[in-house]
Amino acid sequence: METRIELENLYNTRDLGGYRTQEGKKIRPKRLLRSGTLERATDRDIRKLTDEYQMKTVVDFRTRAEMDQKPDPPIEGVTFIHNPILTEAQMGITREEENNAKSFMNMLMEYTRRIQDNPMAFGEDIYPQLVTNEESVYHYRRFFEILLEQEEGAVLWHCTAGKDRVGTGTALLLSALNVDRETILQDYMLTNTYIEPETRRMQEMVSGFTTDPVVFHTLRVLNGVERGYLESVFQTIDRVYGSLKEFLEHQMGLNRERRMELCHRYLTE
Repeated sequence: METRIELENLYNTRDLGGYRTQEGKKIRPKRLLRSGTLERATDRDIRKLTDEYQMKTVVDFRTRAEMDQKPDPPIEGVTFIHNPILTEAQMGITREEENNAKSFMNMLMEYTRRIQDNPMAFGEDIYPQLVTNEESVYHYRRFFEILLEQEEGAVLWHCTAGKDRVGTGTALLLSALNVDRETILQDYMLTNTYIEPETRRMQEMVSGFTTDPVVFHTLRVLNGVERGYLESVFQTIDRVYGSLKEFLEHQMGLNRERRMELCHRYLTE
């Protein structure tokens, strides 16, 4: 299913509208939007999001340092909510990009050294934390509260690349709306297709410093997603909390009534 919103300078912005639930309902179009950072949005991109998609709320999953480094543009009529999923300490592991080529290259070389024997180490380390770390769980719960407070228009949530923090949050949301697991995983994996232009841009930046194929492979691993990363989230939930249903109810605050309200707001027959 094609979910990408065609924008000039934002590659990984998508509308979840149209996904079917296991009961046969559909997610309402132009209500639930996932994205990477809006920092590079053109005026035309912003107009499309606000006029065509009626974007009313932006939920920023980044840390304060990331926001200061690459702030979202102010948009008239749109409410911005800071809801950081990871702490600064955790971002020492997961920072996806830096402002200048030299600092980015230093970061990339460090990642290469750390994961060269196990390229999956990045995801294996950080993804389980997203559903077990107290701060992360708290802010994902707040994300659901924001969705339940939204009366009209679209909510857009983003991190930096729109893949790890956003990918996990989107998977939890789709699960709460009772979308089947395979569809959730396929939506998650679409990131690799949509983010390819950004990956190529980063490779060009790195090429000025090295031609080492291992470094280029590391970059592609770090800027992409693996099915196993998200599967580890669901496995961790089952192991730690007993089941996804228990996690959604007790950790995300979605008891039967609130989950029904979420479905009422965002699903259609």
